[in-house]
Amino acid sequence: MTAVLESLIIYLCLVNFAVAQDDPALKHEIDQLVEKYNTAPHLQMEFELKVVYPEQKPTLYNGSYYQQDNTFRVVFDEYEIYSDHKSQWTVFKENQEVQITSVEEEGAELSTPSGVLKYLDENEFRYFDKSSLNPGSSRLRIIELIPEDKSSEYFKIRITKEKDSNLLKYIEVFARDGSRFQLTVKNSSFSANLVENSVEWNAENFKGFYIEDLRID
Repeated sequence: MTAVLESLIIYLCLVNFAVAQDDPALKHEIDQLVEKYNTAPHLQMEFELKVVYPEQKPTLYNGSYYQQDNTFRVVFDEYEIYSDHKSQWTVFKENQEVQITSVEEEGAELSTPSGVLKYLDENEFRYFDKSSLNPGSSRLRIIELIPEDKSSEYFKIRITKEKDSNLLKYIEVFARDGSRFQLTVKNSSFSANLVENSVEWNAENFKGFYIEDLRID
């Protein structure tokens, strides 16, 4: 009986080791996902963002993401972000203030869909299939990404997507300081029904707001 139990334990360890191996083929799936969203002429997403800090109550935000060609807009209840990938306008609604900053070529804030896609596109990872974490759904693929850069402030990213449609469903980002960002995509649309002023920054829509330009030429 002891020998059988030992054999079973060894077998399970080998299986788990095999499943946890870095799978370069998964990189192709992630590359396709990033390309699908980054190159979409029109994109609209409704999402929920959950921010978790150690020993603090989680904070929930509901947001909308609009993308048209090289511009995007992120809308939360308290603030909005407009960007043309060169400059970023952050609108603080309650204070009626706008801050204009330059978009850094390197680095990304992973609390928005655009930030996550930028980070995935600019960094190298090891890839692991973690679909077994959700055994109840065979239509979903869960891929865990470990940054090759050991100095990255993020040590793990977990992405859930639909296998057939390649639609993004869920992203969880694990930071080294113990914080986590959990982004759940409620729905996505790639239709061309976005009007121009729903994406591009227009100062005429924020008359009376205090505007602070922090860009460095």
